[in-house]
Amino acid sequence: MRSPVAGHVITEKQQSPLPEKKSSLERIEEDLARARAAIHKAVRSQKYSSDKEESFIPRGSLYRNSFAFHQSHIEMMKRFKVWTYMEGEQPLAHVGPLKDIYAIEGQFIAEMESGMSPFMASHPDEAHAFLIPISVANIVEYIYTPITTYSRDQLQGLVEDYIRVVAVKYPYWNRSNGADHFMVSCHDWAPDVSSGNPKLFKNFIRVLCNANTSESFQPQRDVSLPEVYGPARNLAYPSRGQAPRNRPILAFFAGGAHGEIREQFDQPLERHGH
Repeated sequence: MRSPVAGHVITEKQQSPLPEKKSSLERIEEDLARARAAIHKAVRSQKYSSDKEESFIPRGSLYRNSFAFHQSHIEMMKRFKVWTYMEGEQPLAHVGPLKDIYAIEGQFIAEMESGMSPFMASHPDEAHAFLIPISVANIVEYIYTPITTYSRDQLQGLVEDYIRVVAVKYPYWNRSNGADHFMVSCHDWAPDVSSGNPKLFKNFIRVLCNANTSESFQPQRDVSLPEVYGPARNLAYPSRGQAPRNRPILAFFAGGAHGEIREQFDQPLERHGH
C-alpha cells in the first residue's frame, strides 16, 4: 500500500502494530489497581459490589470503614493468589504441626499445598504473594530437640539459605526485594528468624501468632495470626471448646511474658484473688 508521499511504501505490519505483550508484573499491578478502584468506589457509594450474594455484611463502629473492609475482602476472595515454593524437604519444609497450640502453622501450610485452596496460584507469574513453606516449630523439634542451646543461629541459617536458593533460581524475590514474600509461624522463636540478617528481611512479611512489638513485630508490615488449638494430626476444624457462657476460665497464658500486656492484665486479677 502506497502512502500519499510518493515512493514510500507502508506495510500492513506498519499500519497496525501488534500490542506488546504485558509482563506478569504489569498484569498483577493492573489487577491490584482494579481491586483498589472497587474499594474506593464502595467507600464513595456506601455500598459493596460482588459477583455473588454476600451472607455477611459488616456493620458498626468496630470497623474504621465497613464498606472498605467488606469490599477489600470481596476483592481478596476474587483475586488473591499465593505461590508456594516447592524447594525444600520435609519435615523442615512443606509440613508443620497439625495439633495442639502450634496447629495453625501446619494447618496453613497444608491448606496451601492441598491442591484445593482457591488462593493457590497455578503458576508463580500469576501470584500476588509467595509463601516460604518453612515450619519454625518443626525446625525446633527436629534440629534443636533435645535443646542444648537457645542460639537462633541454626534457625536463621536455614531460613536464609532457603531464601537465597529461591532468589537465585527465580526472579520474584529480587523483583520486590522480598516485599511480597511471607512465612507463617506460631512458635515463640519465629520473630527471631529475621534478626540475624535485618537487611535481607527488611521487607519480608512475617505472619506471626507471637505478634508483640516488644519482640520486633512490625504492624505496618507483619501480620498477626490467631493461635488456634488443633485437635487432630490431620487437617481438621479447630476445637472451639465450650460455649462462651460456660467457660470458667477468662484467660490463659503460657511461656514467657512477651511484653507488658500480660503483666498489666495479671495485676487487677491478683488484686481480686484470681
